[in-house]
Amino acid sequence: MHLFNNCRNRDHKQRYGTKAFYDLNTTGHQATLANDLRRGDQCIVASVPTMGRVKFDWYRYTRDGVRPCDTDRLCRVLFGVPIRSETLTRTAAINDGVYAKFFDKLGRFKQRSVLRI
Repeated sequence: MHLFNNCRNRDHKQRYGTKAFYDLNTTGHQATLANDLRRGDQCIVASVPTMGRVKFDWYRYTRDGVRPCDTDRLCRVLFGVPIRSETLTRTAAINDGVYAKFFDKLGRFKQRSVLRI
C-alpha cells in the first residue's frame, strides 16, 4: 500500500482529469518515489480540507502519465479508480492503525510525499 501526503490540498482531478489522484516531479528526489506501483495497488491520499480534519481518499492504481504542471515543469501524474473516502478528526487519524503512519511522533504530517507500508 502506498500513502501520499497532499497536505497542500492540490486538486489533482481539476488539474489532470477525474481519475488523477496525485502528482510527482519528474526530476529530483520525487522522481525516485512510487516507481514500484503496480496496476491494482491500493493508494491512500491524505489532504486537509478544514482545520483539525484530515480527508483520506483511497484509490486502486491503474496507470501514470507525464503532464505539464502548474509550473514550467512536467509532472508524473498517478491515475486510479476511487475506492472510498473518509474524513476524520486529526486526533482520530493519528490514533488509527493505518492513518497514523502519515504523522510523526508530535502529530505533524511527515514531510515525505510518499510512504510505503
